[in-house]
Amino acid sequence: MLSYSHGQAAATAFARYAYEIGLAVDLWIACDPVYRPTWLPRWTVSQALAFRALRKKGKIKVPGNIKRTVYIRQEKDKPRGHTLVPTHPDQYVECKAILHSFGHTEIDESEAYWGLVNSELEVWTNPPKAIVVEDI
Repeated sequence: MLSYSHGQAAATAFARYAYEIGLAVDLWIACDPVYRPTWLPRWTVSQALAFRALRKKGKIKVPGNIKRTVYIRQEKDKPRGHTLVPTHPDQYVECKAILHSFGHTEIDESEAYWGLVNSELEVWTNPPKAIVVEDI
């Protein structure tokens, strides 16, 4: 699953729906995830009510059925990406980078983000094999 900016609301809603029908999400790669309530329509003037998107210290809870979450965010301009936090002890959640040279409207086209996407998808599709050491 990939998401950018306010798209994290759709990503978490999708993960919750997947959980309801019995599916787990192996991997979520997020680019500059910004808090937005799922009940708030994106296309109306009520978007101004999503004031938490402008706070620096916002946190987004990762749904419990997502196994691995990696993300990058920026702190150059607003809205700034927020921190993703696990909701279950078996989850892996990691911020791979905080970029200071890219703004919110530029980060989704950055090499850093697409490099993260490529490397995570490579590991996901071709997981490392266990090395068996034989006793001599």
